Amino acid sequence: MLSTQTREAQARMNEMRQLIGKRLEGEYTPRSRAGTLPSTPPAQTTDTFSADGIVQTLQGVVSEADQHLSRAASKHETMHDDLKLLTSDLKEVSQSTYGLEIHSILIRCCLEIIRSGEDET
Repeated sequence: MLSTQTREAQARMNEMRQLIGKRLEGEYTPRSRAGTLPSTPPAQTTDTFSADGIVQTLQGVVSEADQHLSRAASKHETMHDDLKLLTSDLKEVSQSTYGLEIHSILIRCCLEIIRSGEDET
């Protein structure tokens, strides 16, 4: 046995379906909502998409992703080479008179470079 709330909800659902059916058949015109709807219709009025359009969109997205990946790989290689040079420089500096002090400063700089490189990717 259905409760009163369930029956009322079912009645509202049936009423909504009837109104939607009338709107689709063109019998029902909704009340005016001046100011809430755009005055010009949207440029594209259909929800259908062509396969060619979808393929072109996907190709564009893939191409853009490929460019981003190439840039990231290039930056990674550059950073890797720079870190090799920095390591070499650190070894040389560590053998100098001020080696330990300069060494710790350069290590901090190196860590900052690594952190900033990670933030960019």
